[in-house]
Amino acid sequence: MNDINELKEALPGTKDFLEEMCGIKTEGNKAHHCPLCGSGTKMNKTSAFFVYDSAYKCYSCDFWGDQITLYMAYNGVDFADTVARLCQEYNIEDVNFTPTKKKKLFDVQEDGDNYKIILYGGEIA
Repeated sequence: MNDINELKEALPGTKDFLEEMCGIKTEGNKAHHCPLCGSGTKMNKTSAFFVYDSAYKCYSCDFWGDQITLYMAYNGVDFADTVARLCQEYNIEDVNFTPTKKKKLFDVQEDGDNYKIILYGGEIA
């Protein structure tokens, strides 16, 4: 598999994926409880998590994303671990991708009793 989009296509749809991962059954276009912030399970029972054809959106904690970002947030893992785990869990050939280098956007330096922020665009190895 050469592309992250191929992984997304090989995963179950948003509703099936949510049910498999979190045990939340979706019916129609109604709001559900959020697996991340718990909206819909607290005292007022107001659900704010919606499942769309290709994405999720919680209007309480402002989470939005697809199956991959939901997996990352729900399990507390980074992108590379998520891809590896999903490939293993769903018997998908590993995705070949090269993470881009992170760019260091700023640095904070102590200057006596003050701090200065140095802005730049260097790369972190």
